[in-house]
Amino acid sequence: GQIRGEVPIVGYRSHRLLFPGDGSMIMSVSTTKMAQINAIGQVVNAWSTGDYELHHDYAFDDDGNLLVLASHAGSEADLDVDRAAAKKDKDDRVNVEDLIIKVDITTGDVSLVVDLGDMSPDLKASAKVASDGDLDWIHINTIQWLGGGTVLLSSRETSTVIKLTDIYGTPTVDWLMGSPEFWAGSGFEDKLLQAQGDFSLNAGQHSVTYLPNDETTATGRYQVLLYDNNFGAAESYPKFDWGQLGATVVTDYSKGTHSFGRIFTVDETARTYELVDQIAVPFSGYVSSAQRVGDSNSMLVASGIAKTFAEYERYGLPIATYEMEAEKYIYRVYKNEL
Repeated sequence: GQIRGEVPIVGYRSHRLLFPGDGSMIMSVSTTKMAQINAIGQVVNAWSTGDYELHHDYAFDDDGNLLVLASHAGSEADLDVDRAAAKKDKDDRVNVEDLIIKVDITTGDVSLVVDLGDMSPDLKASAKVASDGDLDWIHINTIQWLGGGTVLLSSRETSTVIKLTDIYGTPTVDWLMGSPEFWAGSGFEDKLLQAQGDFSLNAGQHSVTYLPNDETTATGRYQVLLYDNNFGAAESYPKFDWGQLGATVVTDYSKGTHSFGRIFTVDETARTYELVDQIAVPFSGYVSSAQRVGDSNSMLVASGIAKTFAEYERYGLPIATYEMEAEKYIYRVYKNEL
């Protein structure tokens, strides 16, 4: 392929491109700044995230404001600083990737919306401090706004998809898609959807997407698409046996061969989920993405660590495959209509 244009950034990475519908796009340009760029490349707005550092993902709410996944400032902006040496005591740890903040695009005001540590204090207290000195106990890597104060989240560290409701009021866990063994004793056992059928559970997933249909409102059934990294590991919970997630789940990174683009059907009335489609792709233990392309049945899947992405037709055959000479990895790949 050919590069048609470049947008310089301050640092870190641009996690996602958002399009408000006026020909502009909004993106992160550093760990603490978002920018809006018009169709001719002019920066027309810039917003600071204040006392928070953004990471991984962001989305519009119903009012067009930005919901941003965040950490408390000082936890990951200075990536070249040896934080472990500076934080030797458990009480000095910095909690990372466990917040949702709102950036008001009109005023620039930044407010804390959800602190997941307040919602699950026991799980947070049980987590082990990471080797870098931070407490990466839940590691939220995806947020999708479903409307009406409801969001869909992906937690890499717990290998769980989470649905929250009423985030602007009293944030509440509606359901969890994850391992019953992991969540045993957490107080959230009754929130777990029950897996229907024989399949390995998602492990370290990324890029979770809600796919409603014409009957979703009436039936409470819809689909959830995700990139299943198929890598069961978490520094925060070293004693948990991630092999319990299923026979195909990789627990030794060096032995990974395949990850998956997966689609599940969720039935909120029955409180169940089942695997309805799966495409095996090159293994990527971290990052990566999956996307249904438009109204088609094709799936665009990026295996970040493998530095490759491909679009697959309905039956899993590749339509086109691309490789990149990335210095580290491909973060995510999405197809957008401009």
